[in-house]
Amino acid sequence: MKFTERELLYPDSRGNFKCDLPPGRYDITATNYNFFPYRRAAVNLVEGRDITIKIHTVPGPLRGLEVGPSQSEIFKSVSPIRYEEEKLPDGSEVVVQYHEMQERDGRVSFRGPYAALTVGGLSLYGEDLSCSTPIRTCTASGSVLVELEETELRGQSAELDLAGRTIRMGEEPEVVHRF
Repeated sequence: MKFTERELLYPDSRGNFKCDLPPGRYDITATNYNFFPYRRAAVNLVEGRDITIKIHTVPGPLRGLEVGPSQSEIFKSVSPIRYEEEKLPDGSEVVVQYHEMQERDGRVSFRGPYAALTVGGLSLYGEDLSCSTPIRTCTASGSVLVELEETELRGQSAELDLAGRTIRMGEEPEVVHRF
């Protein structure tokens, strides 16, 4: 399927989207009814290289649904997804998705059940992302998932160095993954 600025992508029977795009920088967003809008850091595509990006949508408040008093409290507790975006010295961008943010002692903590950091083809998910200010290094804790294109890494902690383009999982501190 060819994709142009005027076309929308639709999933196949397994929920996957596929498109052929010319080399360049692409912003990735996704929207769907009853979900918070999704966005991630831009991706640079190069000639002759395939890239896989997994999109994790976050359920939002249900629109058009009448609920009784007991359910309304549940839906009120759904906090909106927020985004923090910064440019890196190399011109790429980092986007952090979070529910709560707290700054302290030159660090910023991004929290929430859907906290995520994206840069290029890397996605880092954790319950707590503690990053330097400006965002150059981050530590993820809680249930951590790292998606590096086709590769998935899981653990309880990870250390990310954006300048060195490296990530280390807490369970394997001697193993360095490059992105």
